[in-house]
Amino acid sequence: MEFRKVKTLLSFKPLRASATVILISLLVASSALAAHAVGGADVKVTHDNNNVDGGTPNPSFDAQNRQSNETTIAISPIDRDIIAAGANDYRMVPVFGDSWFGLFISDNGGASWFNTMVPGFPSDTSASGLASPLLNLDGSGDPVVRFDAQGDLYAAGIAFNRNFDQPDRPWIVWFTSQNMTTPLAHLAGPALRTPPPTRRISPM
Repeated sequence: MEFRKVKTLLSFKPLRASATVILISLLVASSALAAHAVGGADVKVTHDNNNVDGGTPNPSFDAQNRQSNETTIAISPIDRDIIAAGANDYRMVPVFGDSWFGLFISDNGGASWFNTMVPGFPSDTSASGLASPLLNLDGSGDPVVRFDAQGDLYAAGIAFNRNFDQPDRPWIVWFTSQNMTTPLAHLAGPALRTPPPTRRISPM
């Protein structure tokens, strides 16, 4: 009995030593990572009317402080300053009565943002909007944004009519990494880099 007790204690000593080494390693690694983390100021992604309702909204400006939901975010693997976000954006409800895929791009690590919408929303009269396969649909949502290994951005969602007179349309839009921060340059808003990006909207 005594012999078994000694063997049991001996067998646990290496485990205790290993656990101690692992714990110390985790603490050291956490401290090293924390030392590189830098806190920044809170920044609004959406450009709104400073909590005062009024005016007519556009894809770059939320004049009536409408909600956004189902947010999605991604960071470029080749340039961590380039961040993309998407949401069901309700800013244009006063104009065409439904939500649309809002797309938000930052090229400075989130310090400032370019606001726009995927082309084809009901009040879109731009060349890209009139050529969009999403034209004549009421709304668009279920947003997803992702970067590939080359830093190209893909935004995907579903466009639909509320009365179901047409089938829902899953879609994807592609932006090249070289010109990521001038998305959909036909819309009002700052052109952060030129020339405008290559883009293509395709039904999935």
